[in-house]
Amino acid sequence: MKKNTIFLTFLLSSVTILLLLLTGCMQEQHEKQLNQAELVERGKFLVQVGGCSDCHTPKISGPQWPQMDTKRLLSGYASTVPLQKVNLEIIKTGKWILFTQDLTAAVGPWGASFAANLTPDNETGIGTWQKEMFANAMRTG
Repeated sequence: MKKNTIFLTFLLSSVTILLLLLTGCMQEQHEKQLNQAELVERGKFLVQVGGCSDCHTPKISGPQWPQMDTKRLLSGYASTVPLQKVNLEIIKTGKWILFTQDLTAAVGPWGASFAANLTPDNETGIGTWQKEMFANAMRTG
């Protein structure tokens, strides 16, 4: 129970800090109009500082497992891949969190959580989003 509480506290704290950081960065950006190259660099910076790839990029096995699958950067959980069946004996303990092999989905007492596709793909990603939509999602969840 103590490990789960520590993990959840760490997770919630990290998300809160990330949202505050991104909100501040986005407000700063409104003060100055950026050209396309500057916007791309700013986006790369925010993705790196915000740790977006930590959850939204699938992981693969390698010498330093887990490592980011750079061919699927920010693509999130592949909805075509079914979740594996959960061992009911683990659930009975009440202390469990299970992750997919690529670490883009988790199942726990709350249900299932999936990392969203943050690529510019129009069908499965955020390619059709306007800047205001993205800013709103970061500020309000």
